[in-house]
Amino acid sequence: MLNLGPGLMRKKRREQRMTMENEVQFYKWDPSAETEGKARRVFDGLLDKAPADATIQAVLFRSTVGFACRVRIASHEAQFNAESTGINPDQALKRTEEKICKQLDLWKKNRFLKKVVVAEEAS
Repeated sequence: MLNLGPGLMRKKRREQRMTMENEVQFYKWDPSAETEGKARRVFDGLLDKAPADATIQAVLFRSTVGFACRVRIASHEAQFNAESTGINPDQALKRTEEKICKQLDLWKKNRFLKKVVVAEEAS
């Protein structure tokens, strides 16, 4: 079997998951190519950290306070949701990314806890 290495495996897994279920929208404004690329890289990175079967829905939009970013990651394991605002798209994106990353880190830390408790009770 061909060993692709961890970097190529993540890229292949991300490409397989980038289906119609994964949606990124820019609402009430047209982002620059740089901003759109940055947002998509952030969302791809979040998807890499999420459970294997996860899908993502993200929207970055102009709001009354500047910009807002809303992200929803769903999988059979868990759901992660965050929304933040900022004076510019980068700030809103960064704040939302931080919130989702905290949720993902907590999930990763505790995801096997339930299975261990169940296994101990069965003993």
